[in-house]
Amino acid sequence: MFRFQCRWIFLMMLPGAVWAGDTHEKLSDRVQAHAESSIEQLAREQKWPSYDLSVTPWVPNLSDDILSCKKQPIVERSDHARSLWGRVPYQISCSDPEWVIRARADVSLELPVAKTTRRIRKEERLTDDMIKLEKTNVSRVFGEFVTDKLELIGRQVLRSTRAGQAITRNMTSDPYWVEENVKVLIRVNKDGVIATMSGIAMDNGSKGDPVRVKNQSSGKTITAWVVDRGIVETRF
Repeated sequence: MFRFQCRWIFLMMLPGAVWAGDTHEKLSDRVQAHAESSIEQLAREQKWPSYDLSVTPWVPNLSDDILSCKKQPIVERSDHARSLWGRVPYQISCSDPEWVIRARADVSLELPVAKTTRRIRKEERLTDDMIKLEKTNVSRVFGEFVTDKLELIGRQVLRSTRAGQAITRNMTSDPYWVEENVKVLIRVNKDGVIATMSGIAMDNGSKGDPVRVKNQSSGKTITAWVVDRGIVETRF
């Protein structure tokens, strides 16, 4: 698979020089270089195995006398909350004379992401055969995509998914430590005195979740908090 190598473009200016002539072309190159280097940095942080990247910059075609700048203009993303792919807004600014223009980079990013191999029911635990890695344009994935199957194996699906659907991190949760209609140990800690008794969980719950539990001795239903696998604890 093609491994994209980021293209670095260094644009040097002498002190006091005026950014003119082919300004539009150079500014377009700088927007492209910024978008490419941002993706490359994220790829290193996320340890992506491989990816394909295409960047198309757009800078308004204004006259050189408007864009003339005694210092090298600053190129930066104008909305840091947005993702690094898709239509990415940029701004280019100059301090002498002062001006700001809007630009953008249309970023197409493809890499192998985790998808379902079949329909998965709500609360099913993911196994290796349920997951495949498929090259995908991530602009079409809504949520935080996953590129390593090991991150998902053993986790539970929060809602039913269709075959071929991308599995994002917010679609899964840690496996339940307490399961509905399964026996649990109820632990009571009051004033340093610890007592235990048997109960039946009436809800599913992961670590820290409140669940309803039926005390097998008294028949009463109480609320307790999941503290370990098969163990809940009351709070006073």
